[in-house]
Amino acid sequence: MAQKQVTQLELKRDRLARKSDALVENIENLESQLDEQGKLEARREEINADLEELRTCIERIEREAIEAFNMHMETVVDLLDYGNLARIWLEYRNPDGRRDATFELHVTHQTGDGTTYEDSVTHLSESEREVTGLVLALAGYLVHDVHEEIPFILLDSLGAIDSERIAQLVEYLEEYATYIVVALLPEDADALNEEYQRITAI
Repeated sequence: MAQKQVTQLELKRDRLARKSDALVENIENLESQLDEQGKLEARREEINADLEELRTCIERIEREAIEAFNMHMETVVDLLDYGNLARIWLEYRNPDGRRDATFELHVTHQTGDGTTYEDSVTHLSESEREVTGLVLALAGYLVHDVHEEIPFILLDSLGAIDSERIAQLVEYLEEYATYIVVALLPEDADALNEEYQRITAI
């Protein structure tokens, strides 16, 4: 009788030991999961911080590009004197301050009596559109420090711009690039200063 009780107690002890081992294993698994969750949450915070830093950097670059464009565009519009074209500028719009930033191009014309009015971009002449594109490219060239890696500007397909304005543009751009290569028709090239090196045949 005593032996039977001992055997039953030993069996009960073994069952409890197995349950105890299972509980310990479950606890260890839960602790491991909690540790992994903590690591994942920490990593998520790092990623969110990196994303916020990138968003801030992108917004800064976008604003610098617009500021550069507006500054150069104002100078070029005055320099080339397109008559009733008063101003071309970009407006930066980022409603929620985080994403979906947009850029709106504005054009202002001036009447003979000095009245200014905002006009559609579609009313720009082909020459004015080409100049606007060139200034936008120049702004990106400078803001993104491209000039540090590629110290030259290549200009081609300037047929819509008259020769005198091409000469003024080249003179303006040479301040911002070590080398400028311009593909021109002979009659347009004649307007440039003789000091520029010319290649008439390849």
